[in-house]
Amino acid sequence: TVDCAYVLGHAHPRAGDGRSEVWPLVIEKAFAKYVGGDDKIGRGLDSSDVMTLLTGRKATQISLSWPRRLGSGYSEARLQAALHDGKIIVLNTKIGIGGIRGRSADTQSELPLPADAHGLVEGHAYFVTRTEQRNGKTFLQLGNPWGHTQPDGIPLDEMTTWFSSISVGLTHSP
Repeated sequence: TVDCAYVLGHAHPRAGDGRSEVWPLVIEKAFAKYVGGDDKIGRGLDSSDVMTLLTGRKATQISLSWPRRLGSGYSEARLQAALHDGKIIVLNTKIGIGGIRGRSADTQSELPLPADAHGLVEGHAYFVTRTEQRNGKTFLQLGNPWGHTQPDGIPLDEMTTWFSSISVGLTHSP
């Protein structure tokens, strides 16, 4: 059974049409139960494992770290094609990027953020919602599954600076 105690500092109820949505909390809690407890979330599973588990369809994780990224060649065209095809795209931030490190355990307030980290949380997963062009440059628009602290647009040419891997999965049969 899944109890009603939720992990503090993870998902928060989302406001939608004037109501609070709790489904992100319920999914997170059920997932924690499946992997062996709240303390197991984010330990040993990458976002492609989570996507495969939740959708029932194989997801792929591609390293963006040097030198492994040379073989993957994950380009802007490939990312745009995956978005166009309705695939789930998740970017995993690096540890030590200097971004938000989560929330203070005492006050639940956000910890300080350097300006160059674009509002990213280190060691966290974000889903790509779209790309947009600004002054001839492509930016990634990301969503935070926590429902708060949404990052700024991330320049696509900085993807390997902030992210360690990209996971791509299907939501439906092609």
